Amino acid sequence: MNVRSLKLAGAAAGLLFLVGGAPNVYAQTEVLTNNEGNNWARNQTVTSTFRFTQSMILNSIGFVTTISEYPNSVPTSLSYTLKGGGPVFVSVNSLSSMENGLQWYTLATPVTMNVNDVVTVSSLGELFPSTYDPEYDETFPAYNATFFTGFKSISSSVTVSVNHDVQPHNGYAVFSNGNLRVSNPGSNVAPEPGSIALLLTGGGALAGIALRRRRNAA
Repeated sequence: MNVRSLKLAGAAAGLLFLVGGAPNVYAQTEVLTNNEGNNWARNQTVTSTFRFTQSMILNSIGFVTTISEYPNSVPTSLSYTLKGGGPVFVSVNSLSSMENGLQWYTLATPVTMNVNDVVTVSSLGELFPSTYDPEYDETFPAYNATFFTGFKSISSSVTVSVNHDVQPHNGYAVFSNGNLRVSNPGSNVAPEPGSIALLLTGGGALAGIALRRRRNAA
């Protein structure tokens, strides 16, 4: 078999391997949408609770780590729990860059959440040191400032109920220190049967060409 025949056969085999071995791709949806308006809690760990009302795939967990007034703030503690398990603490360095007011932690392996499974997202904000105010001749004690934001709505395509420490008001659906990215188990994108058949036909044709050339050269 000459070099050209080897290349053709190799390309066909490679394409077939990609079709057979490619992972499922999921269309992701953010549970909370239209976030705007920031606020903060003093010396309080804020926890958001997400309860699933049908099976979904959990892909990423978002955290409100800073707000525009304190762009360089670094939280003291970030954590989440899955299905009633113990807290998993997350380093700020493991989060994505800021995306629309949140930083995201992508799970190494997506988790299937079933009906009534719960995810909690907890955060304790940066510790600001005590300060002396000469105007009032008073020293103010150190405090933690935990940030959260208001979300106008919950995605209509996601069957997840949300309960938060901070109650909604002024037109917001919820205030939250976090968010989730989920996908429907039925939304995985697989190659269409026609595409697979076409690829198999093409691969077979390439292999047949290589075989005939080898016989003719013998």
